[in-house]
Amino acid sequence: MNIHEHQAKELLSSYGVTVPLGTVAFTPEQAGAAAASLMERTGGHMVIIKAQIHAGGRGKGRFREHPDAGLAGVNVVASGQTSLMGERMTELAEKMLGSTLVTVQTGPSGKVVNRVLLEAAVEITQELYLAIQLDRRIARPVLLASTEGGVEIEEVAASSPEKLHTEIIDPAVGVRPFQLRRLARRLGLSGAAASDRRSKPSRRVASRATSTRARHPARWADSFPLPWPPKGLGIPAVALTAARASAVRGRACFWGFPWARAIPCRTRLTASLSVGSAWPAAL
Repeated sequence: MNIHEHQAKELLSSYGVTVPLGTVAFTPEQAGAAAASLMERTGGHMVIIKAQIHAGGRGKGRFREHPDAGLAGVNVVASGQTSLMGERMTELAEKMLGSTLVTVQTGPSGKVVNRVLLEAAVEITQELYLAIQLDRRIARPVLLASTEGGVEIEEVAASSPEKLHTEIIDPAVGVRPFQLRRLARRLGLSGAAASDRRSKPSRRVASRATSTRARHPARWADSFPLPWPPKGLGIPAVALTAARASAVRGRACFWGFPWARAIPCRTRLTASLSVGSAWPAAL
């Protein structure tokens, strides 16, 4: 089963994980209308348009049909006027939809973009990395985390494997509070963000992500930002970015790249965490 970013967000949202405000579009007109609507609903002035394909590296990818346009698979548009935002997004969607996006994971043949995701932008002050992966040797999910974020996580895994931290999850009981506290210490989190008491934000997001992974095993779930914890906790918001899974041969990979400390497996779900201070009001 292969799922797109917007589909993975819908699954996580159904399990209580907060996701950014966004709308999928299949035509340029839908994209323009969605962007204008996001501006009105959030009161913000920045909207992201993201190509939806079953491959990573979209932000650095380029369209074969528009090599000199400076158009990537993920583009941020800023505008103070709703009408101008709608026009700009319509223009971008016209170029992106039906075109072939080539990334480091698609190979030279690329993949045709048939849908785009319009999403309200968020301000990121720190990025963390989280992954839920199935280790078939022990028949257990494994929770992995890193302070290095998820954009270049494959390079981090190759050059600094000690920055990747793991916790084995017992499927009979799920993620345990002490495991989350231990990961929080390794990630340098403190205060409410590291506590499993009272609001239990870290325990909730990990448990819900684990439940989603267990009930909806996927070969590929594309990457995306998910604000967490919900508004009102009085601590920096954290965005769970990317749920990504893919079949591999012999060695475990993040986004198709082999790890320095490889864990043999066939499927895994990966994610990133981004700590932010400013989020759309609608969230």
